[in-house]
Amino acid sequence: MNDFINNVRLNGEGSANLLPPEFYVFGLADKIEPWTPEDCLSNMALVSFSLTWDWAQDFLREVNKQNSEELAALAEEMTPFSQNYLINMTTVLDDSDLKRMGKYSEKTLSEKYLENLEVLKKAEPKKPYDLKAAQFKELTDTVKDFANEQMHSNNWVVHGDHTSTGMPMLASDPHLGTSIPSFWTLNELVWEDKFLIGGAIPGVPLIGIGRSKNTSWGLTAPLADTSDLWQETLDETETKYFVDGEWKNLVIQKEVIKVSGDADFELDVKFTHRGPLMDPKTMQSGSVLFGSEIPDVDFKHQYSHMWGGMAPGDNFIGILESFANGKGVKEVHEQIEAMESGYKGIPMNMVFADNSGDIGYVMLVAVPDRKNKTPYIGNRVLNGETTDNDWDGYLPATALPRTINPDKGYVVTANNRHMPDHSSNDIGATSMSTGRAIRIDEMIRGHISSGHKITVEDMGKIQ
Repeated sequence: MNDFINNVRLNGEGSANLLPPEFYVFGLADKIEPWTPEDCLSNMALVSFSLTWDWAQDFLREVNKQNSEELAALAEEMTPFSQNYLINMTTVLDDSDLKRMGKYSEKTLSEKYLENLEVLKKAEPKKPYDLKAAQFKELTDTVKDFANEQMHSNNWVVHGDHTSTGMPMLASDPHLGTSIPSFWTLNELVWEDKFLIGGAIPGVPLIGIGRSKNTSWGLTAPLADTSDLWQETLDETETKYFVDGEWKNLVIQKEVIKVSGDADFELDVKFTHRGPLMDPKTMQSGSVLFGSEIPDVDFKHQYSHMWGGMAPGDNFIGILESFANGKGVKEVHEQIEAMESGYKGIPMNMVFADNSGDIGYVMLVAVPDRKNKTPYIGNRVLNGETTDNDWDGYLPATALPRTINPDKGYVVTANNRHMPDHSSNDIGATSMSTGRAIRIDEMIRGHISSGHKITVEDMGKIQ
């Protein structure tokens, strides 16, 4: 990382000629601060948080359920718990993959969910919301906007048995919104006899979508359940919170935010043992995630927030290092499965292929190991007055959805469900049944069933 920073920093010795002309036009050439490892890590954390949407859905579901059957049904259709609401069960893995993983269950997650509704209700906070008619309409529109504003990313990989070259073909198309500066930059990292080339986040030495000498990979947003919200009870001074029958002190950390052309902004961030309290204004600023603001329903409540990005470490860097060192699909799968304390890093659906002809898939997320094992316990706002629904760390990487050379000969991810309903693992209800997943799967399956060998041109048409 330090070598990368030394090569890209904008204000180091001899680097002035690298600045674009606008820096000189606006008199900014001598005002650029050094780029540091902390900046790299902060960028990576921000990307990780931007791919953690389930906490906001938990909040919307909670308000919906307490105020309207219509809204509750709408939330269920958007990100359903039960397979009965899915328009199509096009999942990344199928039952044969579950059996190979040892994660197949005769009883479905939908059945377990419906059997445990009373257990789930007891885990929820008891304080109601007061939703007025105008706010009801605003919230309904917000839920609909969310379903329409999802970041639509696709990737897929086809085994060489079904391609015209006899080698795997891989496509990855992250449909992120256009922005200035761009979310992606084309990078090539070269050292010794190794290289990585592809799309990277500006200022971060990670190739998110790309290739090495031996392996290619692509990413989409997994939309897994990697965070939780607890509705907390605070005292009048808002310096203590109530849990397990006693008042405990909040940890208060002062943050100073520098504002260009204005005074510094000081912010007190309060923490429970779970994580930071979500300030009411933070809860309402949903435009970043939804494309429209969450209406001001009743923000007297405070919520502590815990998510996988809080865990120290980053395993994705090690995975990229393995790609650079020439390791293939099977070796990297073994490396991931050896992560006993779970994967830590940017959440992603990763498909990959290597020059030996192997293809694979793994969902890389920090999945909470919750004390309460009831399916979908994490897809609702939880009662913060008890630790019964807290976390016990993270699930080992062997619990993550994954496959190598699947029987069907290909893998498709498009923000759709990771595993069928017979999965013994609950990865949450944030992912959807997307028309994109259905159509990509249909086209690839059609080529294979007809005996047509898929070409690069075919891959382009699908994309």
